Amino acid sequence: MRGSRAGLFAAISVLVGLTIAFALAEVSLRILGLGYSHSPIVADPFLHHTHPRDFSFVSHHWTKEFGGHRIRYAPDGRVMNPDAEAGTESALFRVAFMGDSFVEALQVPWSASFVGILESSACGNAEMRNYGVSSYSPILYPIQWQRFIRDFDPDVVFVMLYGNDVRDDEDYLQLAQYDDEGNIVAVPGPELSWFRLQLRRSYFLRFLRKQQLRIAWLLKHRGTAGDRVAGRYLEENREITPQTSINLLRLVEQVRRNDTALVMTAVPSKVQGEGSVEFADEVRTWAGYQGVAYLDLASAFADSGLERTSLFFENDIHFNDRGHRLVANAIRSTYPDFFNCPGRAAEPSK
Repeated sequence: MRGSRAGLFAAISVLVGLTIAFALAEVSLRILGLGYSHSPIVADPFLHHTHPRDFSFVSHHWTKEFGGHRIRYAPDGRVMNPDAEAGTESALFRVAFMGDSFVEALQVPWSASFVGILESSACGNAEMRNYGVSSYSPILYPIQWQRFIRDFDPDVVFVMLYGNDVRDDEDYLQLAQYDDEGNIVAVPGPELSWFRLQLRRSYFLRFLRKQQLRIAWLLKHRGTAGDRVAGRYLEENREITPQTSINLLRLVEQVRRNDTALVMTAVPSKVQGEGSVEFADEVRTWAGYQGVAYLDLASAFADSGLERTSLFFENDIHFNDRGHRLVANAIRSTYPDFFNCPGRAAEPSK
């Protein structure tokens, strides 16, 4: 009898201890801001996931290498200037930017992102809209264009690709829904039960899940031929598959049908070696073969005379302030009509 009571007491003690530990971890992460509001997304029936609409939060990162600035999402979910009151109604040009987290650019304040820099350099002559969303890939872009960007009626669209786009396309393809003509019209996000929604609101559980996914991915793919590990991230160097090519060509067709110019570019490798082939080279070759305008950021990075790694955060794969300035200068110098402001010189990259 005494043994049963002792066992029950021990079990209750363990349960209470775990509960207290969980509560302390939850409170600590909320104080540090490491959880739900680090990069909030919501499931979407067409685009898998989107930003919460008309939402603002303060960005944080576990390394403290960046963060502490305010992020703002517009009523349609796109990233916007947190200090802006309204669009530039008198603008001569309308410019849209599409891509994943490199375009989204939550790692830096709006004013330091390449879209924000270009907005400032245009002096109100061009209205910029940032439609970048973390983990987006070409399979989603035609849907995003139809649902959000086409009605903006931009004069030019810049599309930035990254090395993991091919894999993301393969993953999203498993969820894709088609119309009667065989076109992908939706990639539904997960439908979560009430209980799972509550779990997702836990900073501690989200933090654990994020670390588990990161470690599992690195263990599974470390050493994959053609890939390189950059800090805690894996740089993928894949060929553009027929499916990804179809997705890109569908976007090109839709944009051109709207009488909108399209410029494609790709994120240069952070850790590529001397003379090695990188994903940006694959995109440049594909764009040339398909007759799509291409902005060569890899060459711009090489011509800057700066170490490639100095244009990215040390413990992260994304552009730092210097990298964003270089990207903005490359876009502005190649397409000056959209971003020129009389009497203002390009921002220095160094």
